[in-house]
Amino acid sequence: MKFIIVFFAALFILPIYIDADTPTVFGDDKYPLTITDNDGNTITLPTKPQRIASLTLGTDENLWEIVDHSRIVVMTAISRSDYVSNVDGNIIHDKVMIKDQSEWEKVLNAKPDLILAATYTRKIADPLVAKGLPVYLFSNFRGIDALKENIKILGTLTGEEEKASELINKMHQTIQASSNKKWSKKIKAIYYSEGRLSGRSTTPSDVIKAAGLVDACGESGIVGTVKATPTLIANLNPDIILVGEDCKLAEDETLKLFQSTDYQDITAVKAGNIYTIPGKHITTVSHRIVKAILDVQDHARKYANKL
Repeated sequence: MKFIIVFFAALFILPIYIDADTPTVFGDDKYPLTITDNDGNTITLPTKPQRIASLTLGTDENLWEIVDHSRIVVMTAISRSDYVSNVDGNIIHDKVMIKDQSEWEKVLNAKPDLILAATYTRKIADPLVAKGLPVYLFSNFRGIDALKENIKILGTLTGEEEKASELINKMHQTIQASSNKKWSKKIKAIYYSEGRLSGRSTTPSDVIKAAGLVDACGESGIVGTVKATPTLIANLNPDIILVGEDCKLAEDETLKLFQSTDYQDITAVKAGNIYTIPGKHITTVSHRIVKAILDVQDHARKYANKL
């Protein structure tokens, strides 16, 4: 994917082409801006967006940090959920709240000049694209580096490159400090969610490694996510099992599952080394993912103190 940024200055037009992975920093006056997302959808922003619609929780959380809140006109209703959202729902006022993907007309009526969506929210995005509205689809959420890149893109789209850069730098500082942690012994961990384990090229794998632990799935060669079975977990032989779900009911069901007979021969289960990570930290695709790194380190300390 390429970004095409067009800068109109005085009496000339200067087109600039930059790679999607390394967006150049521009000031607020570098409009009109034409940009193409990974889905092949091209939009042009004539001026710095002042009425932004966010159709994913991840963009809710990132936007909340880098733009003035008055510029956000649409957010997801789930942003008010204390369990999965890192936005303080008590301070969200005067926003159109989207509850499901059928509510595209509510977005249309809000008259946004920039719509931020994702490839997994096509049902609500496609009608808006068809209406000719400027919709940018984020598509890559595989790993912490991808999440950083999304923040860079968001900064470019909103004209808040400096604030986006500051946010990324804060993430980097937390990750750097965490990765410098040295444990007395190698600690192998797995991440379990929705009946699957996460391996290489996933954000949970990056979180485990950033905390200074060994991702047992990744070490074994697993890429992406795979179905979790008692046999697979036993073969991976993790020291700790990390659980992250997007609702309390799912978390309770997962913990109950590990109490079943099938899992009792797994060393980590027998030792009680199953730890939960708040859903809002580990399931997020925003800058708040660094909180999950700190959570994992806290659990690793609990485990290390048992030794």
